[in-house]
Amino acid sequence: MIKMLTARTEEIDFPDEALDEILSQLDIENTLLKNAVGVVHCGYIFVESGFVRLLCAKLPFEIVGCTTLAAATADDCGTDLFSLSVLTSDDVAFSVACSEALTLDNIDGQLGAAYRRAERALPAKPALILAYLPLDLSIGVSRLIDGITAASGEDMPIFGALPCDLTPDYHESFVICNGEIFSQAAALLLLYGNVRPRFFVENVSRLESMQDLQGVITESDGYLLKRVNDMPFLDYIEAIGMSPEIMRNVKAFPVPFKVNYNEGTKSLIRILFSVTPKGDAVFAGEMPVGGSLSMQRLDYYSVMDTVESMANALISLRDVSGVLLYSCVGRNFLLGQKADDEMRRLAELLDGKISYHFCYAGSEICPLEDESGALVNHSHNYSFVACVF
Repeated sequence: MIKMLTARTEEIDFPDEALDEILSQLDIENTLLKNAVGVVHCGYIFVESGFVRLLCAKLPFEIVGCTTLAAATADDCGTDLFSLSVLTSDDVAFSVACSEALTLDNIDGQLGAAYRRAERALPAKPALILAYLPLDLSIGVSRLIDGITAASGEDMPIFGALPCDLTPDYHESFVICNGEIFSQAAALLLLYGNVRPRFFVENVSRLESMQDLQGVITESDGYLLKRVNDMPFLDYIEAIGMSPEIMRNVKAFPVPFKVNYNEGTKSLIRILFSVTPKGDAVFAGEMPVGGSLSMQRLDYYSVMDTVESMANALISLRDVSGVLLYSCVGRNFLLGQKADDEMRRLAELLDGKISYHFCYAGSEICPLEDESGALVNHSHNYSFVACVF
């Protein structure tokens, strides 16, 4: 069994005072069980101030995580919040490893080496991987997940997040591992023992389609969508009544598409990031030939509806020790001037009944069940995901 402790601070200017605040909330002399590990989410300012390194040096366990736009625990939320969850257990062991810098050419080798280093510290094969992966559109999240899967096996569930931040180009987005930050490396946390995670994803059931019929992907290359219904992508967009010129200028606000991978799991949301000069569409996830897609409309109410459904699902569970919750940074953009509403509504609905740790993510990683009940690892966009311990 895993017990989750949470701590937070908004003290930015005085790292020593922030440290005292975190340590007093954790009370680790009296609360830690045999094994422990930390997960941290915070704005880059806490890295820049030296606080993350200071805290990691002080705590008697390893720490992984990533920077974020905003974070929350059951006690507080906000863009200036440093948040830490400690997973501690007598019958679960934890092991952490960080990869070398990742490129398209070395993904399998470097992620495999990191996984094996972490696995060697455990008595046997782990039951769960928490993964914090670099925000690198040139690689893509699905390719990174494939690299971990190649080392760990098809049946290993992977849950986690990519970093994000408040800057327009996300240049303050970093993976965190034991006090150090990385823009190109991955941090893996392996859990072995009495681990029975439960996973939840909220997205497509609350979306509104902007087209009557789904299109079928007829030509693609990984994340590059070339033809739909045997038409070039922009011709297809025009055929369904949308402006091709709008699609050419989506960088300011990525467009969500619902994609059915035809693998027995529910549909995923994929973000259209840009359109190439040739007219091909660049998405945030693989676009498989034969899959179907439709453009979606998202708004403030779409976000708030999924908060309610997620909270209701969590409250209905028994034997919950703690929950990690990751929400897409794109969902935060949809909240406009009410940027804290998702976090505040979550706290209101859970009402102190569950210990949880929430943050916004550049992309969310969470398994889905297929028709046979087997878990299939996936990255997500515009989604709200949970891992329940």
